Amino acid sequence: MKTILRSLAFVFASTAALFAGDFTYEGQITGVVCGACKEHVTEALMKVDGIKSVEIAPTNVPEIRHITIKASKDNFSASDANNALAAAKGENYKVTKLDKKS
Repeated sequence: MKTILRSLAFVFASTAALFAGDFTYEGQITGVVCGACKEHVTEALMKVDGIKSVEIAPTNVPEIRHITIKASKDNFSASDANNALAAAKGENYKVTKLDKKS
C-alpha cells in the first residue's frame, strides 16, 4: 500500500511540475488587419523569453482582435508586449489590454 501511495504521489508531483509556470494572458490588440500582420505579431512575441504561444482571433469590432498569450512568465504585461512589437518594427500594432487569466 505504501508503495502505491508513493507511486501516486510521484505521478502527481511530476504532472504538477509539467504544468508549473504556465500562465495565460488574454487581451486586445489593434492594427492586425491581415494574415501577414498576425504572423508578424506572433513572430515578434514568440522571440520574448518565456512566451510559449500566441493566438490572435477576430472580435465583433473589426479594428480589434483578441490575443491570447501562453507563457512561463508570471508577470507579462501589455507594455512588455508592445516593447517586443516595437523592437520588431511593429509600431502599427498595439496591445491595448492584457490580463492574466491563470
